[in-house]
Amino acid sequence: MYNTDTPLVLGCTGHRPQKTPNYNYKKLYDLAVLYLKQYWPQEVISGAALGWDTAIAEAAIDLDISLELAIPFIGQQDKWSLEDKKKYTYLLYKTNKLTVVDELAKYNPKAVQGYASWKLMQRNKYIVDTLSQQPNKLLLSFFDIENKNGGTAQCVRYAETKDVVVINCWTSL
Repeated sequence: MYNTDTPLVLGCTGHRPQKTPNYNYKKLYDLAVLYLKQYWPQEVISGAALGWDTAIAEAAIDLDISLELAIPFIGQQDKWSLEDKKKYTYLLYKTNKLTVVDELAKYNPKAVQGYASWKLMQRNKYIVDTLSQQPNKLLLSFFDIENKNGGTAQCVRYAETKDVVVINCWTSL
């Protein structure tokens, strides 16, 4: 598992609302609070995507846990609803650290600007790579194991190759 004597860095990955049956943000947020209180990480790294990422990020802010937002590119929220854009802006304002992953040469070697679907996986790789460098790391996933092809599944598989402990919160909701 992980060492409770060493500060924990926690990352997250999860399905978006459209892939979550009976989606309810309040329930997702409450679940995020429950898990963050259970592990009390020193830092949380979230990709700030809709759903689990947002719930974890907001819970970290509310629990006064240091938060890094690792967004895939500037404009991630451009096609979202007004309500979701407001929440995203709030997270950007409250984060302790903002990393724009496509501005890092390692994750965007061709310097492609704006939206590209592969940047979402690069964001996930950044989160896992950052966790893998920590002595004490954990990835909280919100992952329907029947969905083996999406970005969340890819992120979980990648984390397992990097010896990052993965806990799936899917059945807790």
